Amino acid sequence: MVLPTWLTPEVAMVAIVFIISLFVLYKLFKLLVRASIAGMIGFAFPWIINGVAAYLGISLPFVIPTTVDMGIKFALAGIGLIIVYEFLHFILYFLKLITWPFRAAFKKK
Repeated sequence: MVLPTWLTPEVAMVAIVFIISLFVLYKLFKLLVRASIAGMIGFAFPWIINGVAAYLGISLPFVIPTTVDMGIKFALAGIGLIIVYEFLHFILYFLKLITWPFRAAFKKK
């Protein structure tokens, strides 16, 4: 097979690095969007819970103060949980990817 003259090893390496960087940046952008949504929901959580409890006339067995400080704490907890979930999801995906040949070889037909 004859390769084009412009396709040198340097050009191929730059193309590979470009494709890998696009993939990584896309994944990071998705993580950033999910984390920001989790942060917004976490920030609103104290007000939502107290509002729903008041609307339904339920007395909560615990008190969630509706302050900005508590909203920030819940937002950070939500962001942290999303990051941990995404990390564990990546590990599980990677392990499935690695063990795929073994699972395919021992699969009952």
